[in-house]
Amino acid sequence: MILLARVLQLWADAGDVDVYLRTRDGALSLKGIHVRGQQFALANAPISFVAMLRRTLQFYSNAKQLARRSTRQFQSGSPGVCTDLYFHVQSAVPRVLNCSDLLTEIFIWLGHAYTGYHNYYADECVQRDVLRGTLCQAALVCQAFTPHALDNLWCIMDDLLPLLSLLPPLSCADGDDDAYVFSRPVEPEEWQRFDMYAHRVRVLYYFGHDEASLHPSVWTHLQEHYGGTPMLPRLNRLDVMAFSPHNVSPFSLFLSPALRSLTIAFGSSITITLPIAATPVGAMMRDAIARSSPGLHTLHLRHSSILTMPLACALAELHQLRELLLCQCTGCFVSGRSPLWTVPLADSLRVCVIAVKDIPDTFATGSFRSLRELSVNGLPGDVANFIRGIQPIALHKFSTMVLRNRDETTLPPRLSSICSHLPPALEHFSLTFNGGCENDSPCALSAILADMRPLRHVTSFTLHGFQISATISEEDARILGELWPQLRSLKHTRYRSKSHSRGTVTMQGLAEIARRWPALESLSLPRLDVADMASVESEMQTASHGLRFIEFQEIGETSEPSLVASAIARLFPRLKLDKSVGGQYWHEGWEHVRAILCEMSDAT
Repeated sequence: MILLARVLQLWADAGDVDVYLRTRDGALSLKGIHVRGQQFALANAPISFVAMLRRTLQFYSNAKQLARRSTRQFQSGSPGVCTDLYFHVQSAVPRVLNCSDLLTEIFIWLGHAYTGYHNYYADECVQRDVLRGTLCQAALVCQAFTPHALDNLWCIMDDLLPLLSLLPPLSCADGDDDAYVFSRPVEPEEWQRFDMYAHRVRVLYYFGHDEASLHPSVWTHLQEHYGGTPMLPRLNRLDVMAFSPHNVSPFSLFLSPALRSLTIAFGSSITITLPIAATPVGAMMRDAIARSSPGLHTLHLRHSSILTMPLACALAELHQLRELLLCQCTGCFVSGRSPLWTVPLADSLRVCVIAVKDIPDTFATGSFRSLRELSVNGLPGDVANFIRGIQPIALHKFSTMVLRNRDETTLPPRLSSICSHLPPALEHFSLTFNGGCENDSPCALSAILADMRPLRHVTSFTLHGFQISATISEEDARILGELWPQLRSLKHTRYRSKSHSRGTVTMQGLAEIARRWPALESLSLPRLDVADMASVESEMQTASHGLRFIEFQEIGETSEPSLVASAIARLFPRLKLDKSVGGQYWHEGWEHVRAILCEMSDAT
């Protein structure tokens, strides 16, 4: 990233640029650039940097700013004719620096990554720290770069304290648990400078650490200054991962009309000691959300066991709500007596994630009929009654975790009561069996899906087995091919299974899948049984199947991974596997087969 800042600086200083590119059969690759007498080799340049320059060069080409200097064609060692192109980029600095759209495009490649998924947050936080150093350098290159670099630098905040530290009076007080306080009133020009940076914050991940490091008087001072106006007026996403039921001061300061995504985690402990509010937390949240952020599109409530009537009423005020995501962990079930069912929700609601419990046969509500995506956990009877009660006639994607009693050892429960109330046009189905005792004998996949015959248009199916593993025999492939002829994706994962003696699918079953599922594009299964591979491989017929991705968690013991790879390639000659994805160390035997498949794909 230091290279990027240096190149941008030389570029901004003006001067012509010599660019060295190479094409192979029409594919463009950037090899190096020559700026003001300095040569930069890009063989080891970051991908984002190379992509940024490639897009910039494309802009120049479209604007006819490139003049070809020389061309040289030659036959390389690999297939295809290579062409070396040397371009001379005439100085177009004024046009570049005056083109805000182009500068925005350049700095998009230095944008922060943020998904909000807890499992990826730590890695993303490290990546953002690295990018911040580059953005700081880019902001100092020239005045034209400064606003774009600062916008990206302050776009995503993992901690509020760096922003508040822009207020000079904020300092750490001695003798008061090292808490930050205002040593003097903030001057108007200091507020003005602070607001200039606060306007740049679009995403805030608030974990509550600031409440422990800031004296309560800081929040009071901020509230007095802003009154009813938002402190972060352009905030688009807010993740409050440590919500204090005793104080909503920070929460209310962050809300704004621009907010579209809000995540709140209840039940987290806060170390700060504040007076307990007289108004219930649900009522305070309802008033704050309805007043400050009525345009929310996504509301995610984690550990939402306190979904009381005042809090449920807040949902009725969100007339543009599209996604309602409730916690599905143990203890966060929504019962049939919940006030949630009595509140009219917006017709714009399209996605719902929920866990249900004690749903009676008479359950009915009219607030979820327009759903396009639904994820619901619970016992089979509760899930079936819930679907019957909401009547999701437009449902496109359905996911469910069917719970079982801890001592249950029977095969997976029947799904007929659930599937019979789903719309026949459903295309995506994800099924998870959780709980119960592990079944030592894997069952046929066709037996698990016997009750899904009303759903004839499924194109994507995912099965998470946990203690249950399923096999796909040649007969199973035939039955499922007749049931879902347009199936494009099949994924089956298995966890904590002891039944390693039987494979999920044999090579003969894989061949039957190739014959019966012509539209299949992605296949992921726990285990491939390759017993007697030598005799089976010779019987494999070359097919023209369009499968692009295949993955196994493990492969049965074999001394010849090349035979397995060759057989798979015969069945699925159009595989396109990314070398950087998949084939992890826990994929027993598969990583070797996968590496061979990648080499075979590159050679074609």
